[in-house]
Amino acid sequence: MKIGFYSAVFPDLPIEAVADWAAGEGFDCLEIDFNRHIGDSANVEKVVGTVRKAGLEVSSITLFGVSPDLRSKPARQNQGNSKKHGLGGLCC
Repeated sequence: MKIGFYSAVFPDLPIEAVADWAAGEGFDCLEIDFNRHIGDSANVEKVVGTVRKAGLEVSSITLFGVSPDLRSKPARQNQGNSKKHGLGGLCC
């Protein structure tokens, strides 16, 4: 079992600071809050890379607060980006 936490518990810190703190405290992975720490699907690669560079795995990318049409172009793009980065798939 791996231990991680949700990046939204540090809403005011940049993802670099969250990842560095988590790695320093011995966590194995990080669940990244899309709205707070990614913001746009174009930033997925950079943010995932930042977390991995800190020595952590990305357990998931979480997006709350919307009910998208999963067939829409943005939803398909997000799903494609998550698969491209080895995250399996982003639900929304």
